Amino acid sequence: MSSRVASSELRESALRNRLRERTGSIFKSRHESGMGRSQGISHEQILISSSPTSLAQIAKNLDGDILGFSKHRTVDNIMVLGATGLTGSLIIANLIQPWIYLNSTNEIQRKLDNLGPSTELLDKNNHFFKRPKQPLCNVLTRKKTVEITKNVFCFSRKPIEPGTVGSLSEHDSGWEHSIRYRGSTLLCRYENFECDEPVVSMGYVELPVSLQQQEEKTAIEMHVQQYSYRLKYENSQDEHGQTCRHTLTVELKINVVSLIEKDSEKWPELFKTLFGEEPTTASVVTKKLEQTMLWNFPSLKQVGTIISALGSSDHQQRTTNISRSFVDYDLNMQMIQVFSQSKDVTTPKKAVVITSFNNLLLSSVSRYFNTKLSLEQDLATRVPGLDKLIILRPGPLVGSHSSNNTGDSSLQETKPAFIPETLFAIYRVKRSCLRRKIRFARDLSTYGLKLKLGEIVARIAYHRSCSPLIGYVVPAYKVAYVAVLKSLYLTDGDGFVEVIKSDKIDHLT
Repeated sequence: MSSRVASSELRESALRNRLRERTGSIFKSRHESGMGRSQGISHEQILISSSPTSLAQIAKNLDGDILGFSKHRTVDNIMVLGATGLTGSLIIANLIQPWIYLNSTNEIQRKLDNLGPSTELLDKNNHFFKRPKQPLCNVLTRKKTVEITKNVFCFSRKPIEPGTVGSLSEHDSGWEHSIRYRGSTLLCRYENFECDEPVVSMGYVELPVSLQQQEEKTAIEMHVQQYSYRLKYENSQDEHGQTCRHTLTVELKINVVSLIEKDSEKWPELFKTLFGEEPTTASVVTKKLEQTMLWNFPSLKQVGTIISALGSSDHQQRTTNISRSFVDYDLNMQMIQVFSQSKDVTTPKKAVVITSFNNLLLSSVSRYFNTKLSLEQDLATRVPGLDKLIILRPGPLVGSHSSNNTGDSSLQETKPAFIPETLFAIYRVKRSCLRRKIRFARDLSTYGLKLKLGEIVARIAYHRSCSPLIGYVVPAYKVAYVAVLKSLYLTDGDGFVEVIKSDKIDHLT
């Protein structure tokens, strides 16, 4: 019996020594690590129980079942104004796509850099990919997840149309994206990119008692669109040339939260109340389930960026009875003043405002251009809380304010067998022309003749010699792209105010 016990102790001692040889100093006894039995042994991203059932069970798990796992989360809050207009809707369309956070702005790379220690420390002690004398890659699978959340809040007069989720359907199977993390290069390949279908929820936010008395209403409508992407990054080989299974999963979550209030004069007070000095918890009653849930609004200190594409027209002024100068100037000023009144050293305040091409002659003879110039000057001098002001001055915009959808796709009927090809082709052309006329008539009643004529002139003048007469024409999608680009990324050399004119917008994209 004693020989069996001695033999068992020898086997256990040999197994312990083998484990030490293969894993360096990760597995330590309680005496060596200075930790009690009830605690776990933590080595950066690896957490292993200090009291396993047996060392044999650990050895069994050496094939890859032992998992070092941790999760970090970072949240950014952005306010977008004018999200239902031509440029504003394109801004939202850019923000919900993953590509703007990859190569365009390196946003994901910069978020990862902020999570880890400096490069000098990594050179001395690379914790995430620590390479002992023998390959650790053969022993453990380490997994780390970083969740990057972008909350995009919008005040609007009408609901925001759901966008299209970004997928790799337009890319070939050789698509890949690389990042640098803790001293190692990781790669996300085509098969490791995943996206979920957008989730849309609707409900009503119950207003605080103070606002209920002022607004004479108890709630406002709220729509939430959630877009989720997962990118799994792996390093294909370690320095020993052997396959490695270290993984970093980036979960990118984009929430578009639209607060719908038809009277835009109430937006500044709503902004100030729902996003107070401290995070605000409000009750939300969902439409479908009729359940009440709690929704946390961040504080004004936690909202770091505001993008304004607010603008009005003479037609909108007539139909809404809201002054054009109020939307172009007052509403912009009031919302940005509320945004910048409370700040934190960790969250710089950045405003991206889209105005219009301008010069001294235009601003002296036109009230519209004078209003735009006054807005730019007052934002730069009368809003002390701002850390950065970016002004985009596009010329006439190429693009359509209306949806390009002319009808239900189910109307694309197939040709009946008894109708000749030529006759059916003529029918389809005439039907398409009729739909265009109907859409144009509908747009005239919605947007006005002046705006539709402006779209036609801009489309004709783009990249033509007549552009200097009416301003440098630029596509609306390029203006939206540059606005998002500047909201996410700035070079260190930029000053407090940066003015980007139409020709530069055209060439930046």
